[in-house]
Amino acid sequence: MKTVVLTSFDENYYEYAPVLVRSFSDNYHSDKIQDFYCLVPEKLLSLQDDFINRVGNVKNLNIKFVCAPDYIQFEKDAKKINIIGEGHFWLSRHAMHRVFMIQVLDGFDKAIYIDPDTIVLRDVKPLLEYPMYNKFVACVEVHDFDNHLTESQDDIYFADGVFIADLNFWRVSGMHYKMKDYIYNNPIPPFMDQDIFNLFFMPYLQNMPLRFNTYPIYLKEPLLAQHTENPLIAHFVGWEKPWRDVESNKYIDLWRDAYNRLKA
Repeated sequence: MKTVVLTSFDENYYEYAPVLVRSFSDNYHSDKIQDFYCLVPEKLLSLQDDFINRVGNVKNLNIKFVCAPDYIQFEKDAKKINIIGEGHFWLSRHAMHRVFMIQVLDGFDKAIYIDPDTIVLRDVKPLLEYPMYNKFVACVEVHDFDNHLTESQDDIYFADGVFIADLNFWRVSGMHYKMKDYIYNNPIPPFMDQDIFNLFFMPYLQNMPLRFNTYPIYLKEPLLAQHTENPLIAHFVGWEKPWRDVESNKYIDLWRDAYNRLKA
């Protein structure tokens, strides 16, 4: 089974995404070169070499910038598409690139996606080898609000900041075309790609450990903190980005140290 790791960012995260890629490389210990793809807007494709230079000397990764053709068309059509979620300060239209990612992943059987506002903190082997019993693996449900798609407190809602996808199922099920049809014929819901994944992949969902997608804000919640000790990935969701003027914690400090080393 051939696996690709990927992230996604536009110009707003271009400066910060190298921390994820370098931290992944530093914690990847296999002799096999790992493909690491970056979903970027068409206008950033020419910056691949600059980005690799920013990441530094990582001989264990094959870093490649890619842009899905249907995402390019989506950008052109955006003015006539009702995108509810662009009002959220942390969301941009580029989040939708993940919905179209299958177009640039020919030859791969499995994709492991990681958001760019993250840092890898230990050996990635448990993530790379995590067993798939279903077709879409994502972190357990979001705990801070009910499922706004169904308006039910009894329906789970998963976060897609880190997920594993069976790409062959994605292809044979026609998910790409189903999601594309939905996007062009319905208002795109508030959390954009995450909402769309919840709508289409929920029947095929498998949970993964919280340690694969730990939010530093969990440190303030005792019931969650005990399940997020020694995280594999720390994910800086919402406003609390480590490059902003926010209250420090051990994960923010680790990210800032990693960023400063890349800038040195």
